[in-house]
Formats: sequence, structure tokens, C-alpha cells
Amino acid sequence: MSDKDSNKEHQYKINHSIADPNQEAATPVPAATVLLVREGKTTPEVFMIQRAAKTNFGGAWVFPGGKLDQEDYQESLYDKCGGLNDQKASEILGIESSGLGYWVACIRECFEECGVLLAYTEDKKLFNPDVEQQKILDSYRDKLNNGEHVLNELCEEFNQWKNVGTTLDFLSRFHRNIKKQSTMVARELRALGLLQRKH
Repeated sequence: MSDKDSNKEHQYKINHSIADPNQEAATPVPAATVLLVREGKTTPEVFMIQRAAKTNFGGAWVFPGGKLDQEDYQESLYDKCGGLNDQKASEILGIESSGLGYWVACIRECFEECGVLLAYTEDKKLFNPDVEQQKILDSYRDKLNNGEHVLNELCEEFNQWKNVGTTLDFLSRFHRNIKKQSTMVARELRALGLLQRKH
């Protein structure tokens, strides 16, 4: 098989609609995206998901994430965020307030979209649910995907196993090295043909 044929084999169709130039431009809304990266044997490995075929940009490979829900700004959830408060989160993002909602949204969207729960136990080990815990998590994920606002309820359930606040702290610990890490990730994405270099 030639390189040309091989490239065709790896091509995929992206479903997208062209915006109507006569329509009023949509108002941007707050959104959050999380990059899951781990060290591989030779290169970093980047986790991506493929959008459902019938949605806009269906078929595209994307990072987990989405728009912030009103639930993400709940004080009851902020109280469960160990290691980070709203003031510090807002300073990191360069906004006046409600910055912690972006961290909450990252956790929720990642779990809601692809079933990956970013968490570690109190002894700093990656959280690995047992069979019964996984069943409970699956039921909450189904509710989230059905539009039910059960994140706080999930946190209450989750607190029986470990403090969900450490989940948010898990993300906050890496913001200091984001520039260095993002440069490395960008280099690998370009090598995979997923990112074009700016000229």
C-alpha cells in the first residue's frame, strides 16, 4: 500500500454546517476544555474523543469539554474543592470571579462525555472504583447525560469514598507548568498532523 493510499485510509469525514452570513453572530459563552496527557514509552499520549456523527462537527476528534452549566457555579460545589478557592482560580484565569466554575466544568464534562473521572484518593493514588462504585458512577453519568443536575449529589455520594475536592486540586496543581507542558503537547500534536503551525 502506498503512502497516499494509507493517508486516505486514515481520513474521516467531519459533519459541519456553514454559518448563514445573514444571521446575527452567536454570543460566545464560557466553556472549559481539559487535555488528558500521560507519558508514553517514547512520546506523550493525548486522550481525545470523537464527536457523534450527527452533531455539528460530528466525526471530529476533540478534547473533552463544553460550555459551563449554571450548576458549575454552585457554592455547595465550591465548598468541596480542596486546595483551590474561587479567588485563586479566578486569578489564574485573569477574571474577577467565578473562575472555580471552570475547574468544576472540566471535571463534570470529562466524566459526562467520556466516563473519565479525574480523581485520586487521600493517599494521592489514582482513584480506581470497584465494581459497586462503578455501578453508582455509571448511574450518575446517565443522569448527567439526560440533563439532570446531579453533580452535587454525586459529590455527596463520592465523599463516602474520598473527598471530591482532591479531584479539583488534581487539576490545579498543574497550572504553573502549563506553558512548558503545552509547548510539548503542541509539538506532539503537530507530529500527529492534528495541529498546524502558525506562520
